[in-house]
Amino acid sequence: MISIIIPCYNQGAYIQDAIDSVLAQTYTNWEIIIVNDGSNDVETLCVLNDLSNKSILIINQENKGVSVARNNGAKYANGELLLFLDGDDKIEKNYLKLAVDAFNKNSTLSYVYCDIQEFGDENNYRSIEQLDLRKTLLNNQTHVSGILKKDLWLSSKGFDESFKKGWEDWDFMISILKLDFEFYKIPAPMLLYRILQNSRDTNALAEHEKELKNQIYLKHIESYFKYFDEPITLLRNNVAQQIEILHLKENTKNIYNTFSYKLGSLILYPFKIINKIFFEKKA
Repeated sequence: MISIIIPCYNQGAYIQDAIDSVLAQTYTNWEIIIVNDGSNDVETLCVLNDLSNKSILIINQENKGVSVARNNGAKYANGELLLFLDGDDKIEKNYLKLAVDAFNKNSTLSYVYCDIQEFGDENNYRSIEQLDLRKTLLNNQTHVSGILKKDLWLSSKGFDESFKKGWEDWDFMISILKLDFEFYKIPAPMLLYRILQNSRDTNALAEHEKELKNQIYLKHIESYFKYFDEPITLLRNNVAQQIEILHLKENTKNIYNTFSYKLGSLILYPFKIINKIFFEKKA
């Protein structure tokens, strides 16, 4: 069974889309667990009230953030596989079947992920490269909606609930990639990722980027030291590169002021005029 855990905070306008995308799955051995993270808008409360009459487990909690919501949902999960689906996203109808097929073919597999199709305020296809810890330490390579064995979630200790302002998904991916497990990518956009200009992730990035980077770095500092130079060396290299760029710009400026450059430009000037008159017009 796959337990689909959907955290929800004031997403009444979108959560039915997320649920419908699960109901449309060609693989049917699943359960839906919605964690209401203290929603207070009327639309969301009405939608959740209607859903409570269906075979969907709804867990209500005080507003404690998406990490707490996901972890709480996972604790109630009956499935051996977990899928964390945000309340404003959707999945393609064959996602669960393709993932289960992959797990059935390879008993040592622990994680299945896929490409992304963005929709909403933007419409982009994102091809996700093969997961790699070193690359993920620099940038989050993928999305939170991979399908993983519950044992992997337990081994990683779940989502870090101290990440209150965003990037808990990036931290989670770093945490699980430190573990020794096998993964597989479905080479198709099985996740439909809604882009909203005023989304939680967008606001977190704009307002708290420096703070969040420091939090990521300090938590995983041993991995950063393992794969990269320590900060002083990196800073020195960066300063040296900046100085080299300034020197190149200054040398380029000096070349423009030399007699030979000006003479060459003067000699080539008639040819530039001829090219403009006879060739550029025809093009």
